[in-house]
Amino acid sequence: MRGKLLFLSTLSLVFLVGSTNINASSTKHKNDYISLYNAHDKKIKTITSKKSIEYLSDFAGDVSGNKKGIHKKQPNKAKLAYKYVFHSGKKHKISYKLNLYVYPNVNKIKMTNLPVVSNGVWSINKKQMHKLGNPEKYFD
Repeated sequence: MRGKLLFLSTLSLVFLVGSTNINASSTKHKNDYISLYNAHDKKIKTITSKKSIEYLSDFAGDVSGNKKGIHKKQPNKAKLAYKYVFHSGKKHKISYKLNLYVYPNVNKIKMTNLPVVSNGVWSINKKQMHKLGNPEKYFD
């Protein structure tokens, strides 16, 4: 039963984050976008390219499918580097916002506002962390 619930929540996340049927209320963007914040919660970039949004949405869906991270807390020594906030554009009807926090010193990410499971902390590989830790280089 838990495996089925996990599968459904992951499927929901991929659909909600990557779908064209979602919306963020009161936004100037017509399409999906991701706001990027530094460790001091200062907005440093808006990611709007379809390729970058698809990569990050797929990444979030794939990682959240690993049930080992659900409802776990980040380690005390984790230091936040970036926060990615997933939004959707005006043309959609359902509002959704997902937060992805990047902790490179412990190779972990945290996601909040996940459908069904709420939140979790996951370990990711060095290649994934390199991309998430260098958003100016990899994401438009």
